[in-house]
Amino acid sequence: MRHLALCVFGPDKPGIVEKLSRLVFEHQGSWFGASLAHLAGRFAGIVDVKIPEEHYIAFAAALQDIEDLDIRIAEGGLLPSASADSHDCQLSLVANDRTGIVHELTSTLSRLGVNIEEMTTKCRPAHNYGELFIAKARLRVPKDVTHEQIRELLEACGDDWMLELDEPSVT
Repeated sequence: MRHLALCVFGPDKPGIVEKLSRLVFEHQGSWFGASLAHLAGRFAGIVDVKIPEEHYIAFAAALQDIEDLDIRIAEGGLLPSASADSHDCQLSLVANDRTGIVHELTSTLSRLGVNIEEMTTKCRPAHNYGELFIAKARLRVPKDVTHEQIRELLEACGDDWMLELDEPSVT
């Protein structure tokens, strides 16, 4: 089996996910997971699939035949970054939007050796305040970095930063 990460980008329209899932099925593959989104009027996604080795070439060719989509294929199955030397943390941030806010957030986390494993951001209008920046992230934090250290450095970025750091719930 070939473990693959499909990176998909193109104009958003009905049927994209159906086409992708049909090709996986037709080539006797398995769909393991996906992160799919509508951003800036476009469809963007990453899909985790496994395809039998003997179907890989035909599968890759069929993907390239999907009209209006840019699809990149990368080998998947890399080991996750989780280790005993780190732990997960959930971050929620709300702040007044400004130029460079994502860079401030990510560079501060990077200085601490924190890995951003998943992040979503958006801006929302705030009555009488302009735009609010909202970020949610799943972080991989080195065991020698405390939540208090993260909080102190992030809150130093702006006195308007409302921040929550939590251990993820286990379900």
